[in-house]
Amino acid sequence: MAEKQPKASPPHLYEMARNLNLEKRLFPRAKFPSIAHFSGPFVEWEGMNFSIRDLSEGGLCLLDPNGKFSIPIGKESHARIVGDECYEVSLRVVGSNIEKRHIQFHEASDELRQEVRNWVTAGLRGQWFRPLEHSSDGNTFNPILWTSMYDDALFKSDDPRWSYVLSLGGDFYCLDSRYWPVDQKTFQPISEREFDRVLVAFENISFQSNLVDEIMSFLKELRRFPHD
Repeated sequence: MAEKQPKASPPHLYEMARNLNLEKRLFPRAKFPSIAHFSGPFVEWEGMNFSIRDLSEGGLCLLDPNGKFSIPIGKESHARIVGDECYEVSLRVVGSNIEKRHIQFHEASDELRQEVRNWVTAGLRGQWFRPLEHSSDGNTFNPILWTSMYDDALFKSDDPRWSYVLSLGGDFYCLDSRYWPVDQKTFQPISEREFDRVLVAFENISFQSNLVDEIMSFLKELRRFPHD
């Protein structure tokens, strides 16, 4: 299936998002899935941990269902973003509703920005997926279900052990509701971090369909259980 992908690399996702005005904020943003064991970054403040709903280089939206993140709107404070490393950040609360707190980074290190960009890039890849229309006569088999100008695609699997093959950023993953995803080249289970990259891509798909719901549902169910 790799032969079906375009040979030339398109412009960087961030550049395209800005040039086409598809992202109205200063920095592109990606949503995170709300699941247990997600390996993405979280916020630590006053000894408490808060999940992140969406994230950009300029700030984030954290989930605070119990009202514990008590910094008033407009006030500057400090917190830690815990990801691959622990990053101390200056921040300001710029908005709040029942269970969400909208945070703007006052200062963010280059290292934090790079980790954020890596996660957001996975989200942008999901945003760029588009479903392909197929012939209604049923006479022509087309294995490609979704495609993207960023060399990404979703295929129907020609291996009966798997339902779909996902091409994402040059990697190919076999997906099925019965099994933890595997790398198509090695048939080894992918890491939890790779799995979460896939989940972030699916969380940010911009169109609705039964297929999106089906795959996201079984991926979240599989991800509930840590994998050795």
